[in-house]
Amino acid sequence: VVTIGYFLKYELGVFFGALPGNLTDVREGPVSMWAPMVLMAVFCVALGLAFPWVIEYLLEPAVSAVMLGA
Repeated sequence: VVTIGYFLKYELGVFFGALPGNLTDVREGPVSMWAPMVLMAVFCVALGLAFPWVIEYLLEPAVSAVMLGA
């Protein structure tokens, strides 16, 4: 109960409280800040979608060569 009380107090203050005066003119970051994150996200999604291909065409022949001595 005490933990939930502290959690709710800070959650309400952080997410639903008033903004401090020095944060009223906050803007989005420039392209040089968010472009690398978008690029990394696209790479991660592409790797996730290509994972069966990676196993079938890259890992399987390598494991077969090492394990079977081919």
